[in-house]
Amino acid sequence: AGGAHRCPGLPERLQRPIALPGRALGQLNVRNGATGPRSDDVVHWLLERAQEGLLLCGLCELNGWERYPSPSKAWSTMDSRAAAAGFPFSHVVKSSAQPY
Repeated sequence: AGGAHRCPGLPERLQRPIALPGRALGQLNVRNGATGPRSDDVVHWLLERAQEGLLLCGLCELNGWERYPSPSKAWSTMDSRAAAAGFPFSHVVKSSAQPY
């Protein structure tokens, strides 16, 4: 009973972990929005990780990266820094409260 409604199993090729050439995930605390020269350091760090094969990077303490540098700029600070570092997609989750 119940066997007639079972979902088929996953094909074997999908059951194994995908082999990736580098690290899949990374994390960096940019410290208070990475203002001044530290901003270039963060972009350089991201660029190196992207070249190593990093697929997803979490950043904390972005402080203002969701803003647009000027009314004429179509990309936020996050979008432009991510693109400069080799990451075609970016997203900032804005929070005014401590997440813990």
